[in-house]
Amino acid sequence: MKAIVKVKKGSNYAKFNGLTFETEYIGNGFIDLIIDGWNTQFTYKEIIIVDFQNEMQNAYDDYNWNRSDHKKYFDLKEYQKVHKIEFEPVDKRIV
Repeated sequence: MKAIVKVKKGSNYAKFNGLTFETEYIGNGFIDLIIDGWNTQFTYKEIIIVDFQNEMQNAYDDYNWNRSDHKKYFDLKEYQKVHKIEFEPVDKRIV
């Protein structure tokens, strides 16, 4: 999963605003990004997940079909609430 940094201009990480990085971990209210080889933690408000709809659908599918990585699904649901993103999962059994 990739994410874009969006922090306040006065932040030490403002130089990374608008840049895309790989995510290392998503957890309770934060996301770890790999920046210059280091895990760097940002809050949900400071990050924009690239292609959120696709990431959420994949997490939904993993949770419902494989019962794997349920934590990622619920963490993405929290991210969704913070950013007020609408998401309607596609049930792939019907499609």
